[in-house]
Amino acid sequence: MEAVEAAGIAHELGPLRLEHLPDGLLGKLGVGVLEGLRQLECLSLDDVDEVVGQLEWERAIFGVLREMEESGGRLVVSAEAPPALLRWALPDLGSRFAASAIFQLRVLDEVEQQAALQLRARLRGFDLPEETSRWLQRRFPRDMRKLYELLDTLDEAALVAQRRLTVPFIREVLRLS
Repeated sequence: MEAVEAAGIAHELGPLRLEHLPDGLLGKLGVGVLEGLRQLECLSLDDVDEVVGQLEWERAIFGVLREMEESGGRLVVSAEAPPALLRWALPDLGSRFAASAIFQLRVLDEVEQQAALQLRARLRGFDLPEETSRWLQRRFPRDMRKLYELLDTLDEAALVAQRRLTVPFIREVLRLS
């Protein structure tokens, strides 16, 4: 997601309507933020663990989950721990999340980051030489979101200039010495 707004992000992706409540916002916005989201095809809630154990929040999330299941929608949530390790006020909600697909995310090492950047470049339709990806890693924060944003910016500049993504071109675009 490119931009973060205080109340979330709504995107139209063809016929798919998606809402994403980003990191750290769920607990700050209040339970009312979930109203009106039940008709979505996909809802993504980050940091659900911020509200786990709060009955009002869990009831609202459970209601959204049930209604989305009935309408064929999807609810995607993130937390610092797997559902089985969280202290749920509504054990049924915890068990439903525990029975869902669970993915553990981890920070990529340097080689994995390079592979991810090169894959992103291929998916966007251009080549990212290994030396260029290593150069980006040495000069920019190793945050994948920021690296992806940088890569997208550089790709657009390369398209406009009709140039390959090389270290000299990146220096020129970013005005680095």
